Amino acid sequence: MRYAVVLRPKAEEDLEAIWAHIAQAAPINADRFLDKLAAAIDGLKNFPNRCGIAPESEAFGFVIRQRIVGRYRILFTVDGRYVRILRVRSAFQAFLSPEDDELIT
Repeated sequence: MRYAVVLRPKAEEDLEAIWAHIAQAAPINADRFLDKLAAAIDGLKNFPNRCGIAPESEAFGFVIRQRIVGRYRILFTVDGRYVRILRVRSAFQAFLSPEDDELIT
C-alpha cells in the first residue's frame, strides 16, 4: 500500500530554516541537502512503519516515528493511508514535549 505524505506547517517551516541555516555557508550544499531530505520524505510513501519510534512518542501518548537523515530527524505519524510529517529537527535539539505544543500544530 502506498501512503499519501502530508507536511504539517511546522515541518515546512523547519525545512525552510534548515535550508537557510546551511545556505549561510554553502548555498549549493543547502539545495543538495534539502533534496536529500525531500527524497527521504517521499520515500515514506512506502513502508513508513519500518522507521523507528521516536523518543517523543512516549510523552505524547501516540506513536511518533522518526527517519534519520544526516543530523536531522524527520518526525511523523502514520494514520490510515496518510503519513503526516510533524517536524524536521536537528538531532542536537532537545526532544519535544507536550508542553512545547509545537509538534501537533
